[in-house]
Amino acid sequence: MDSVELPDDSQRFVAGVAGLVHLGIQIRKGRASSPDVLREEWIQAVDAEATAVRQQFTLAISVQATEVVDHLTDNLDRYREHLEESSDFIRERIAQPENRARQEVVDQLEPLCGGGREFLAALRELETPDTRP
Repeated sequence: MDSVELPDDSQRFVAGVAGLVHLGIQIRKGRASSPDVLREEWIQAVDAEATAVRQQFTLAISVQATEVVDHLTDNLDRYREHLEESSDFIRERIAQPENRARQEVVDQLEPLCGGGREFLAALRELETPDTRP
């Protein structure tokens, strides 16, 4: 094949058209990647929103957890106060003179009850199988 020599102006024209075609291709590629850029921006916005929601959720849960702990602490304080009052009441009752007198009677009766149990056991041993109803 013979090579054709283009005149100087024709070469410039072809180079200019080639440059314009190349520029057009680059612009078209830029437009084609524009949805990719928009998609990336959208993903980043969604990620930022998710991070903000996560932080708000964490804050809300920590506030609620603090309220639960405070409520439980209040309940435990009231229960402790109730137990202390009950303990004081029991100590007062034990310290009353009539309770001391009752305890002395119980202490005196305890050996008699033990003796009574022994007496009943001895009677049951004396019982014969023929005399039982």
